[in-house]
Amino acid sequence: RDIQRNLSLLGYNTRGIDGIFGPGTRRAIGDWQKAERFDETGFVTREQIALLDEQAERRAAELEAEAERRRQEQLAQDLDYWDQTGALGDESGLRAYLKRYPDGEYSELATERLAVIEDRKRNRANRRDRQLWDQVSEVNTAEAYRVYLEQYPDGAFREEAQARLNQLERNAENAEANARYAREEAAMNLSPRTRQVVESRLKSLGLRPGSVDGVFDDDTRRAIRRYQSARNMEETGYLSEAVVVQLMADSVRQIFR
Repeated sequence: RDIQRNLSLLGYNTRGIDGIFGPGTRRAIGDWQKAERFDETGFVTREQIALLDEQAERRAAELEAEAERRRQEQLAQDLDYWDQTGALGDESGLRAYLKRYPDGEYSELATERLAVIEDRKRNRANRRDRQLWDQVSEVNTAEAYRVYLEQYPDGAFREEAQARLNQLERNAENAEANARYAREEAAMNLSPRTRQVVESRLKSLGLRPGSVDGVFDDDTRRAIRRYQSARNMEETGYLSEAVVVQLMADSVRQIFR
């Protein structure tokens, strides 16, 4: 597993990190040996194992440094946009921030402030407007929000209705891809303890995954997306072997035990 992890960190696809050296792992070893000008046997010597470990540890450190630089750049851009939009406290500014940074540094705060604004609007809205909004919110479908917008194009909750409609439409567009990502994550058969280790690692990186309980809720998914974003990976919110290899580069045994 250590050898497979090291090869994966260095960009050689072993087709799994399971401790089983099948054709994929042998091919990856051969490719690495060729790059290092060793005989392409597909079998590693003690000397090669030591070199591979050294290279992988160096690469892991480089990846972390690259991720931290990227995270700081993203944070600066995030903060600048927050100052221009959400920090002003108005609904349009908060929604503009969340549209650009749905998983941003201030996304939870923006969501909380929008909830307060919605409560205030509910108290001010006329009875029929409020009743319809409560009904469509409970149904929570794209069609329901379209009905609200048609009946109350200038209603108190029009911005919230449009935002939720847009989110549901995006979710529908991404449903097939998300299902595939979910299957890939499930195929790793991560134990509850392993999932807690993942959450603990995300928490230690300051990514706010919520409770470290082994349950991958919305907070956990957001934290995974933040992790992927900082490492220039596809932001799926789901774990893959590639994500796990980087996330737990120094404790792969815990992940795949």
